[in-house]
Amino acid sequence: MLTGIFVILGWMGCAQPETERDLSFGTGVKIEVPVVLKDTAVHVDPKMDSLPENGLDLWVTYPEPIRLDGQNIRITDMDGRILVGSVPTWTWDEPRRTVHLQPSGLNEGQRFMLVVHAMTSDSGQKWPAFSKAYTVRGTDNLPPDGAKIAVSGTPAEGSKDPVLVVFNEPVRAASLKALAVLAGGRPVLGTWTLGPHQTRARFSPEGLWPKDQVFVSVGAGVQDLAGNGLINIPRRLLTPMVAVSGPSAKSQPDTP
Repeated sequence: MLTGIFVILGWMGCAQPETERDLSFGTGVKIEVPVVLKDTAVHVDPKMDSLPENGLDLWVTYPEPIRLDGQNIRITDMDGRILVGSVPTWTWDEPRRTVHLQPSGLNEGQRFMLVVHAMTSDSGQKWPAFSKAYTVRGTDNLPPDGAKIAVSGTPAEGSKDPVLVVFNEPVRAASLKALAVLAGGRPVLGTWTLGPHQTRARFSPEGLWPKDQVFVSVGAGVQDLAGNGLINIPRRLLTPMVAVSGPSAKSQPDTP
């Protein structure tokens, strides 16, 4: 793991966009905040606009490894002023595609912005600066409940129909690693995506569905935004995919 603690060293030679040349780096100083994230190749988790006070964990994922030099990540108020006591620490995974941030000193009701300045990948690709706003809400000590997970979808043989897993509260994106789809007892390759409210996980198979019965398995790695682990973990595979009343998995919106 590669850990960085913010040090006031400036850009260390990293190329700077025109709008960032005159930035000040002292705590409490107002900086120019870049626009909100527009590049869909870069993913920010949580997608939610509010976070529990005991779950101020942020992840930014790039499509390729990022250089360690020239990094600059800030926590500011809504006017772009660096928040005193909220200097974040961050940790990169290997191979330096995802950075985990943990801002500190933020309390319930407070609004803040994550400000990530321009990054450069190992290949020399320039990834633009961006910001995302959050509101801190109350402490969350209630874990997600496996007994309240709903599964819907009617994957027809020879189709690529999606399967939808609905949680009783928003979950972290890393929770998708705890989900698996099986057909005939064999894993089905595909992609999980988490909706904007982070309560609905959609599985899209890589290939066509076989004629075998389809099941979803949910593991202990599911966590809500505060890091509370799943309770009432299903002891066996969830109910096979059957037709459900109401909208299909294709048309259901991602709502809490």
